[in-house]
Amino acid sequence: MLVILTTHRYTAGSQVKMPTLGDIRVIISVDKQNRTDYHDEDTAGQDAKFISRYVECKSAASFSVDISIKKTTNFKSDAIVFRVYIDGHDADGVVIAKADVSSTSGAVYFHRSSGATRKIADSWEFRPFMFGEIKHVEQVSGLIAKQYDRKKLGSIEVKAHHVTQRNVTSANYPSWDEAEVSSQAALSEKQLKGSSATHAANYGEKQPAVGRKTINYDCVDGIDSPFAYFQFKYRSKEALQSMLIIPRTASPPPPPRPIPLEERPVEMLSMEELQQLVRRQREENRTAEPHAKSKFESALAEQDVKREGEIKRRADIKSEQVVKPETGVKRERDEEMEEILASAYVKRLKNTAPVDLTDV
Repeated sequence: MLVILTTHRYTAGSQVKMPTLGDIRVIISVDKQNRTDYHDEDTAGQDAKFISRYVECKSAASFSVDISIKKTTNFKSDAIVFRVYIDGHDADGVVIAKADVSSTSGAVYFHRSSGATRKIADSWEFRPFMFGEIKHVEQVSGLIAKQYDRKKLGSIEVKAHHVTQRNVTSANYPSWDEAEVSSQAALSEKQLKGSSATHAANYGEKQPAVGRKTINYDCVDGIDSPFAYFQFKYRSKEALQSMLIIPRTASPPPPPRPIPLEERPVEMLSMEELQQLVRRQREENRTAEPHAKSKFESALAEQDVKREGEIKRRADIKSEQVVKPETGVKRERDEEMEEILASAYVKRLKNTAPVDLTDV
């Protein structure tokens, strides 16, 4: 087996609580900031050598895989190899010797895998790991075509093996291709079917790099039997909220309703507010008086129409009655009609409110 060994070492700094298997800890950092991970309920109760977490990602952000090994780690052989798989593809690897861990100045040996290094002609190039939002297309073809396993898409995996080192050889890697360095993954609906992935990993802008070397090794327990297996499912914040992995962002409370001047204590009003309140009340009174007068006049007119109709109806009834001329009933009918008209006039006067004509 082959693995690239970096010549750089890092000192472990202060970190948030990380997923741990034995004395091995792994965390995902985004833009050089440790990212909080969230428990994956779908993997509860699985193998004790396996741990799975969700982690939030951001478009166009760089990320790294940070590995910590305690000085007390039990080595079955002379080294441990860590293989890093991103979206199901073999992305990086490092062999950490037992001697390096035991001789570290602190209690923990720390390694950061933040990208891939390639030898192009006579020079070395480094490209950082990047998160790219997935672009949905009908069909993927041409140079940008890249095969993804929908079950592995949106995942970062780290597998640890006890190994025995054999020899060191020079590295020989092919050049970058367009699919690897694209800032955005183009995937079809068929490739995404059944996947909740929102992003895919790519490589960022190239940078000069120092040389690396390749170590040949043999796995003590076999390549299919890692003693520690970490899995991180990276998703956008919105996706994690929709999956109820993290709480939804609370809506801001509505602004408080301003209290009208009429409802506030007078002693609490400023001079300007008092003047505004007086002007407002004057305007309301000015607009209310014509309206009230018009309403009063309308009521009077309606009352007159009703009373005139009643008088006419009664008069028609009386006129239809048959009377004999010799009995003198006609004179009595005329007198009765006059009494009805007089009574109606008096009632109208009683029900009519006086109108002040001084302002006319």
